[in-house]
Amino acid sequence: LSYLRWSAEIIWAVAMLNYKTHNYQESIFFFREYISRFDEEKINKMRDSNNISPILRAKIYIGYSFEKDEHFAEAIKLFHEIETELDSDNELLIEIYHGLGHFYNEYAIFGKTDMNVEEKSQYISQARKYMLKALNAKADYYSCFGSLFHEYGDYNIADNIFRYASEKDEIKNSSELSSEMKFYIAQ
Repeated sequence: LSYLRWSAEIIWAVAMLNYKTHNYQESIFFFREYISRFDEEKINKMRDSNNISPILRAKIYIGYSFEKDEHFAEAIKLFHEIETELDSDNELLIEIYHGLGHFYNEYAIFGKTDMNVEEKSQYISQARKYMLKALNAKADYYSCFGSLFHEYGDYNIADNIFRYASEKDEIKNSSELSSEMKFYIAQ
């Protein structure tokens, strides 16, 4: 069977299957193939309930595939491109900030082996900046934000973030988020 004959829906399913089974290079290939199947008219008809186009969804999965395959610079570049495509009030921007926070952090940890201290500090700073943007929009990201400090031995700051978060109503009213904060505080 040649994928060239497959419908866009089948291409999407194959891309997702590869993503979920950790075949990231293949998922990138099929998400890109999926994107190539659309013209502007078809894209506008297929926006989801949040008015997100299927191409944007595919690009986001490509970015996360880059991350999972440890191509952090490509993930960062793609998410910055997506960031420029979104209106400032688009809720998807929160997910882009969250992703950028993780991408910059992972690049600082696992990226180039010859990275100097100043360069690494800049990536850590960017990670914290973007994760804070996500957190300022949605309380779900306290654990991610605090972890950015914990991973570098800033335990007091991380503990303060987790303790502060555990007192917030949004956290208290969610058993999942409350349990998550208790877990991090116990570390």
